[in-house]
Amino acid sequence: ADPPAPPDTPAAPAADLAAIRAQVLARLVAVRTPPDTEPDLEPCFVRAREAIAMARTVGRPRVLLHTMRSAVSALMDFADPAERLALNTEYVALARELGETVEVWRGHTRLVFDALELGDFGRVTQGIEGAEAASEELGLAAYRWSPIALRAGLADLRGDFDDGERLATEAVAAAEGDGQARQVLALQRALRERSRGDRIAWTAAVAELRAAQGGSGWILRRVVPLLEAELAAARGNPVALDPELVDYVIRLGDRGLAQWLVGPLRAMGDLAALARLEARMAPHAGRWGGPGFVGHTPGSPVDVVLASCAAARGAFAEAGTHLDAAEALAEAAAATPELERITRARRALAEPSSPAETALASPHPAPAPRPAPAPAPAPAPASSSTPFHLERAGEVWRVTHGAHAFMLEDTRGVGFLHRLWLEPGRELHVLDLTGAPAPSSDAGPLIDAEARDAYRARVRDLRAMMADAETANDLGRRDRARAELERLEEELARALGLGGRLRKGKSAAERARVNVQRRLRDATKRIAKHDAALARHLERSVRTGTFCVYDP
Repeated sequence: ADPPAPPDTPAAPAADLAAIRAQVLARLVAVRTPPDTEPDLEPCFVRAREAIAMARTVGRPRVLLHTMRSAVSALMDFADPAERLALNTEYVALARELGETVEVWRGHTRLVFDALELGDFGRVTQGIEGAEAASEELGLAAYRWSPIALRAGLADLRGDFDDGERLATEAVAAAEGDGQARQVLALQRALRERSRGDRIAWTAAVAELRAAQGGSGWILRRVVPLLEAELAAARGNPVALDPELVDYVIRLGDRGLAQWLVGPLRAMGDLAALARLEARMAPHAGRWGGPGFVGHTPGSPVDVVLASCAAARGAFAEAGTHLDAAEALAEAAAATPELERITRARRALAEPSSPAETALASPHPAPAPRPAPAPAPAPAPASSSTPFHLERAGEVWRVTHGAHAFMLEDTRGVGFLHRLWLEPGRELHVLDLTGAPAPSSDAGPLIDAEARDAYRARVRDLRAMMADAETANDLGRRDRARAELERLEEELARALGLGGRLRKGKSAAERARVNVQRRLRDATKRIAKHDAALARHLERSVRTGTFCVYDP
């Protein structure tokens, strides 16, 4: 640690002593946060505030700045984000007044995380811009990479994963081998793949994250086991977490860790732990959770965790209320992947006994491989099992739902909905929906196309085998198929390598996925203005993602 700031002017010994006490107290609190064994943070918060108050009485700006640097560090990620935002805003102004450019950078960076939790994305952007300006003035690698990584996290939040990867690559270059940057960006990549829903790349990224920690550290002990357990739960093969880790996360009250804990707890049916987690997260409803500085990535609304906990105890109406709150936050942030997850969670609430219930506990269902493109079907009436009828009537669309009929403006979203309606129950790839050609890749795949296609064909066979075995209640055959599927996924993850290079041809698919999801949501909103019941049916029955389906 740096030595305490020297007095600005000669002063009485009592004032000097108070200045030293304030700075030392702040540093002692900062180095103990977060505590590794006893996660009761309130005493730390009390002492951090005490140190700041003591520094204010001294009346020396530089003493206050140095005290706040450590004291606010103790408050970061865990104390009230509104309190932190006010302190960090003051900190930036004080640092600028004193000409402390490093501290200007630090204050702007910290307030980004405060504003993220509050959902104030205008302040997020201002904070990133302020950190960028300070890093340019400093001209050092240790400060350049962070604002770029924060922009990558915002791109991931919007579902612009290609842009997120591009910015993350820029951040790696800007970091010039900085060890902290390597760890942060490895976690960011793991969370990017988690959000993207490519389970093979997700597996590889989590393995890469473990390797990046160098055999020790808080991320390795606290974060990696949670992500590995969440991945196992998404595969349908849940593993029990260390009870000490579960207790630590719940007592700590970390909103980011809670998002990775809830899925494994749901998968293991640990209702007691879920009840404790729900009580711990309830005060944070209406806010965003995230990993903070260690991940440089926005998380999910805390209400998503609360919805999952409520559903676990059968309180489906309460879970729906939490999903409403989460959806409002995600809409305001244009967080497309989060909106997709919330849509899956709503479907799970509508059919709580179905396998879709796992959507409340897992960020993504198992991804399906893209089938060979099929020719577009000729227009024909959909199955009689669909509760509504959709047909073009000149320049508009006619919608009939029971005795109710109305017209819709011709939009791309309604066209996509019509294509799905024509083939209820059939999954269509977004590139097939949009009519875009499948992209070619010049990334130099580490496995050839023939081997990749063989892998994917076997994956399809194994998933079909598992479904048949479930239907026949043949648990042995199901478990054998699942074991082979997991081995195959791990082999594919290794073949993809650290860079996941087979995904380079996906930019067109990513853009199409985001476009289709937004267009379909727009179509549903237009329908809701005429027929709220039909709109609710579509929210439950239309699944979006890389593959889309209308499944009434």
